[in-house]
Amino acid sequence: MARAASLEEPERTSFLAGVLEDPIFDPSEPCSAVNWLQESNTEANYEMETLGQQLPYHTSVEAVFFALFALELLLKLYVHRLYFFFNDDWTWNLFDFTICVVSACDVLGLAMPVGGFSFARSLRILRVAKILRVIRMLRFLREVRIMLICMMGSVVSLFWAIVMLVFIMFLFALFFMQEMAPYLAATEGIETPELCSDESLELWKNQRTYFHTIFSTMHVLAMASTGGKDWEEVWKLIFPVGWVAAGAFLFYLLFFMFAVMNIITGVFVEHASILSKPDDEEAMLEHMRQLRSDVDYLTAIMELIDKDKSGYISVREFLTAMQNERIEYSLRSIGVDMRMPERYFTTLASLSDKREISIQELVYKIVDMKGSASRADVELLSLETRILKRDITKMFSGLKKLVHQMKALACANACAIYRLTCYSDQLWP
Repeated sequence: MARAASLEEPERTSFLAGVLEDPIFDPSEPCSAVNWLQESNTEANYEMETLGQQLPYHTSVEAVFFALFALELLLKLYVHRLYFFFNDDWTWNLFDFTICVVSACDVLGLAMPVGGFSFARSLRILRVAKILRVIRMLRFLREVRIMLICMMGSVVSLFWAIVMLVFIMFLFALFFMQEMAPYLAATEGIETPELCSDESLELWKNQRTYFHTIFSTMHVLAMASTGGKDWEEVWKLIFPVGWVAAGAFLFYLLFFMFAVMNIITGVFVEHASILSKPDDEEAMLEHMRQLRSDVDYLTAIMELIDKDKSGYISVREFLTAMQNERIEYSLRSIGVDMRMPERYFTTLASLSDKREISIQELVYKIVDMKGSASRADVELLSLETRILKRDITKMFSGLKKLVHQMKALACANACAIYRLTCYSDQLWP
């Protein structure tokens, strides 16, 4: 599986591949899903009004939707072959394939009805499973897709949050039951109507009902802390037990609302913020969109700076433009800091050995230099400096050797000239 997933699908250049990748083809999927939702809504309302009867045209409509969905899937299978299950969109493709199989079973079940209540329940499960077809629209709705990803990614956190809540409620429920049991035993005599009023008898029965098991006690605590039951009603049941139980109940409410729920909310928010970050592909696309936007924005600014419309920016034009606060602010808004304009422009111009720079070249150089230097940039500059220092050291070492050789050659030449002079003096005194 890992080897198959690592395979790279070759580029598809056929006519069908062009049709499937055409932007006009993409909106057809959410439109068909919306139409299916509308039809499902009509069907559900009709079944409720007629208590189980189906729409007369329900089978035909389901067959049409299934045929369109299956045709789309078959075209994708024909274009991508087995790469359909291993390319970059393999998760969505597998999801579509599963929905197609479920829809096929449902259509066959409608076309060939079989008696039996259990079979009818199985068909009902298949119809409910087809609701997942709507999830296919989420690939076109980025915000909704992000929220769904956050919710699905928070399932583990939700599980442990439930475990923690159950544990906290269990501890408090155990405490309240231990406080309530002696009180109910001491007041058991009020169960006889002759010894008490109707109000006291009703209070005793409610205490007995809500606190007779761990589960019932946890249930009433959960309702009191989540809004399912007014906590004042639970307070009236616990207050007669004593100030210890009443204080513990108030502490439970405050602890649950201000500590437990805020902590759980913070965990979910932090987890959602991590999951909502774009993946590598989306981050790359966003970076490319931002880069094109910066290039277009800088090009428009440089065209304003170019007064003579020559397509080149001179030092004078650049420095004059930097005195305009609006232009300087516009450059700073995209991360270009112009604290020393002349030096900035001279540094850029030195790379091309000119006093003027074309607008396109200047824009791309500014885009490359905008923003603050990262640790990687500093390390790369340090490495290049060390390499340059090493090369210069080698060059000076070579120059020193060359100088020594030239000095030795000069001495040898001087000695030869001196000997030649002495020899000539001897020959011609």
